Amino acid sequence: MINGNYEITIIGLGNIGLRYLEGILKIDVIRKINLIEKNLKFLNSKLLNYAFNGCQIYKNEFITEEILCSDLIIVSTSSNERYEICKKLKNLGYFGDLILEKFLFPNFEILEKGENLFNNYPSNIYVNQWMRKTHFSDIFNKENITKVEIEGNNLGLLCNAVHFIDLIKEKLQIKDFTIDSKKSIIKNLIKAKRKGYQEIRGKLVWTSSIKNLVFSLEDKVLGTDDRDIKFLIQSNSGNCRYFFSGQNLIKLGSNKKYYIPYLSEHSTDTIFKILGKKDPLIPSFEISVDHHKLLLNSLNILMKPIDYKKIRIT
Repeated sequence: MINGNYEITIIGLGNIGLRYLEGILKIDVIRKINLIEKNLKFLNSKLLNYAFNGCQIYKNEFITEEILCSDLIIVSTSSNERYEICKKLKNLGYFGDLILEKFLFPNFEILEKGENLFNNYPSNIYVNQWMRKTHFSDIFNKENITKVEIEGNNLGLLCNAVHFIDLIKEKLQIKDFTIDSKKSIIKNLIKAKRKGYQEIRGKLVWTSSIKNLVFSLEDKVLGTDDRDIKFLIQSNSGNCRYFFSGQNLIKLGSNKKYYIPYLSEHSTDTIFKILGKKDPLIPSFEISVDHHKLLLNSLNILMKPIDYKKIRIT
């Protein structure tokens, strides 16, 4: 149990920011919620669906000292804005706990700037890579796994790959993943749903020499919004196949289901633990940076220099 009247700030109230708000409203020790959004007309129309008297609304450009007493600040903007927002928070004197949305920063150069910005940061920074919070991890309770294949339609390799990288690395304790450039392929660079950002259609394959594991992600991007995600897990005891349906991962040939919560569900527990000074089941900033570097370095190897230089990940 935690006691007290806490203050939380959310910067960026798009779909993800609003899911955070839903999760926060389930915590009864919250005294005040600061909402910072550049599109106030959009925000006010969405807030009609929420009932909470302790909301203070600010326009995005006005990140000021008024929010510095926050016990937790959540930055859920697009990646291109995130570095400047974090820099401004630090310059204003905020050194409290943070949750940053993935993809952390839009390219490798800004990722390195973000890493330097938070060097020796005195409080906790977590990144919303939430796979550990799901029952996805239950399917890896097997010995001697040799291959993990994840295949999907509109899987979102650039915006979602770090989720799966963290899940595999954390659950199977992999530390030495390297890209297999002979088996990996970037078929084409396409526009993401968010204006100005990119996605890729293709297949990324990593190998671990220590664990003798092959891990691949493939995004078919068939041109619809339907997500048809399939898992293959191969171990010395045989193969297991799964597919994603609704909020469940279902094992083929059985009725076994693994529940996958929405962000608004798992963020409540995550935020509650952070306020109570307990580690949540999402990675720290330092761990997340390693995941981002693994992906970005892989893209650098696989992509043409001109494409890699201009790429922006939402």
